[in-house]
Amino acid sequence: MTSRKPFYVLLSFLCFLLITISVNAQDSLSTPSSIPSKSLSVDWTYQQYIDQVAQNHPYTKQLEAILGKFQGEIRMSRSVFDPKLSSSYDYKYFKGKRYFEIIDLQLSVPMPYGFSLRSGYGNTSGYYLNPSLNTPSKGIYNLGVKWNLNQALLGDVRSMQLRLAKKEYERQNLENLSAFNTFLFEASGMYLKQLAYLQKEKAYTAVLSQIDTRKKAVEKQIDLGYKASIDSVKVVMQYLKMQQKKTKVEQNLQKIQQKINYYTQVDQYQSPLVSGKAIAVNGFHHEVSLQDFLHQDWISTRPFRDSISLDMLLVEHPKLQALLQKKENTKLKMRMNNTKFLPKLSVKYDFLNNAKNQWWAYEPEYRKIGVGLQWNTLSRKASGKRLILKESLNELDAKIQDTQSKLKTKVIAIQQQLALLEQQITQQKQLLYLSKTLLDAEQRRYTIGTSSLFLINTREQEYVTQQIKYIDLVYQMAYQQLSLRYALGRFTDYLRFL
Repeated sequence: MTSRKPFYVLLSFLCFLLITISVNAQDSLSTPSSIPSKSLSVDWTYQQYIDQVAQNHPYTKQLEAILGKFQGEIRMSRSVFDPKLSSSYDYKYFKGKRYFEIIDLQLSVPMPYGFSLRSGYGNTSGYYLNPSLNTPSKGIYNLGVKWNLNQALLGDVRSMQLRLAKKEYERQNLENLSAFNTFLFEASGMYLKQLAYLQKEKAYTAVLSQIDTRKKAVEKQIDLGYKASIDSVKVVMQYLKMQQKKTKVEQNLQKIQQKINYYTQVDQYQSPLVSGKAIAVNGFHHEVSLQDFLHQDWISTRPFRDSISLDMLLVEHPKLQALLQKKENTKLKMRMNNTKFLPKLSVKYDFLNNAKNQWWAYEPEYRKIGVGLQWNTLSRKASGKRLILKESLNELDAKIQDTQSKLKTKVIAIQQQLALLEQQITQQKQLLYLSKTLLDAEQRRYTIGTSSLFLINTREQEYVTQQIKYIDLVYQMAYQQLSLRYALGRFTDYLRFL
């Protein structure tokens, strides 16, 4: 018997293990793995939400890639100052005669203002060699400069090309900021809309809870014979009406959630809603959470609304800054194009040294001098480009003026809307308070038997309507504040928080 005891112990352990595995399997089947539990969701504040959008959305990466291309343009423009090393070897032998053998090595280092440092080595020999190419038997070294006078005195094209590439990078960066301003505004508007609909859902949930409590009380009074059966029908109808409105709000929330998932790039089962602390409404409490959103330091537009000089604020708009930068770049292109109308005068001066002495021992009497002149008489291509650039400047001036006018008109309209909404919200608060007072009074009258369910339902419907209107007004107020920040191009201020 003692020899079988370990066997029974092992058998019992295996049975317990199989039971545990089967229970875990059933639990895993009851909760699909594709839908995580709610505990995985993390509440997001506005700053966390906008940080997720700004850092992880593909559109932000597209803007970074576009800006990276212009960094490549800057590197390409620097190539005009790259040293150039060249070499050549020519040899001819025909019918037993060595006509010539020419070896030439040259190094040129471009410098600003039309200068180029030159250094080289040459060695030539042969029976039919051009006398001007004759060198000592060990060859000859040269060291000198080449200077394009028109670039030095009237404009260095190579330096202007590099400057233009840097200015184009700045322009593209401003255009990216303008696009980023629009993108963050759209994402913030979707967050705000979700916040408003969640607030409405909470309001309907609180009302449904009140109606359900009343329905239970009426059913108990009917059972006791104090109320007629028709009263329960009235309560159920009121409950179903509110439930329909709540269902419609939930449908809109689902649509908004899909758009939120697009902006946050988070899976639909893992995307958390906005913070429940910011949207809680207990019972009939009418202090909506959108007020908290309005009073955030970053989202507040009070400094902009109180500003005296609107033009100074609009000058900092990235869209306007991009147009001004484009105008400056066009002027620089016109300067570069104007150099094509001028004659090209170049001077070359090289010191020579035969290879018998040290290569660095150059003597002043051994030198080579050259002067070159080139002039395009008609310059039709340059004149046509100048005309195009001139018209482009006129177009930019008109576009800048039009953009300033549009932005100013939009900002003034938003400021007027904000002032009106403040008055409407104040009035709506009073209506909401009075509606709640009437509802409470009607409920007290119903308790003592001097009112009816019809009047309570009417007062309750009116209170819910006023509550939804209040939420809509505060939502419009918050959205207009976002619109004012967007119209002023201030969503790019968020980059300081990243």
